[in-house]
Parts: sequence; structure tokens; C-alpha cells
Amino acid sequence: MTLTKAHIVEALFSKNVFTKTQSAQVIDALFELIKQSLQNGEDVLISGFGRFSVKRKYQRIGRNPQTGEPMTLPAKKEGAIDFPSAVAWLEEETGIRPPGHRKACIHSHEADICVLI
Repeated sequence: MTLTKAHIVEALFSKNVFTKTQSAQVIDALFELIKQSLQNGEDVLISGFGRFSVKRKYQRIGRNPQTGEPMTLPAKKEGAIDFPSAVAWLEEETGIRPPGHRKACIHSHEADICVLI
């Protein structure tokens, strides 16, 4: 099942804190804040959950698919949102580490803290 905005509104409503209309307004306001921050080039950090950032592609050499000639592709902000915490969640839930990521750990007598980088 995919978690949708309607599911989030319903879950917030079921906590008996807001009416359904108020729940939808709160969720809309939250998503609008996140969207505006990302459009302004700012990262969005939600402690204990993760960080959202807009993927950036730097200027690079590509080729014209019709002629095969090399060409310079301009730098741009991609239409995708990067969510690095998803990689850590994937390994935690499935035990599978995506290619290109390695684990860094800090060990102490109180706790072991590991993150994927």
C-alpha cells in the first residue's frame, strides 16, 4: 500500500486533535513549506526522520544522440528530490546495502552508531 496525503489526513484526524478539514489544511501547509524550501534551494531537515534536498547535476560532457558528436550539457537542478535516509532504512529493513554506499560506525561503551554514506 502507498501512503497518500489522504491517508495522512485521515491518520491525523483519527488522533482527535483536528477536524478533517483542519487536518487537510495542516498537511497542505506542511507540504507547501517543504516545497517552497526546496524550490529556494534549501534543504529540509526533519530530525529523527531525514533530510530532503534537490538533486543537482553539474556541467558535463555528453553526446548528441543523432550525430554522436560530443557536447557540453549544462548544469541544472534535477526534478528529483534526494532522500538519503531511505538508503539507511532500506538496509535496516532488508539487510541489503545499495551499491555505492558504505557503512561508517562510531563505537563507544554507551552505543554503536552506524550510518550509510
